[in-house]
Amino acid sequence: MPRFHDEINGTGSDVVHYRGQPGPGVLRYAGPSQIQLEALDDRLAYGETVTESRAGEHTFQWPGRGYYQVRSTGPWSLSAAC
Repeated sequence: MPRFHDEINGTGSDVVHYRGQPGPGVLRYAGPSQIQLEALDDRLAYGETVTESRAGEHTFQWPGRGYYQVRSTGPWSLSAAC
């Protein structure tokens, strides 16, 4: 499972481990349909939807360190806003 503090890139669905702090984040997505970022619990079960959007650049709030499910069909990047 990929871990990151500041930024991560991917294509399609994946589970990632965010190791940064709570606060603003940026989602960039270039896929043909909707993308969802979901917070997972320690068992990797669904917790809540953090953000969902279509193609483009969108800001959201990271709840904090933890596991997240990216559900998409195209290329994406997640980062902590500077």
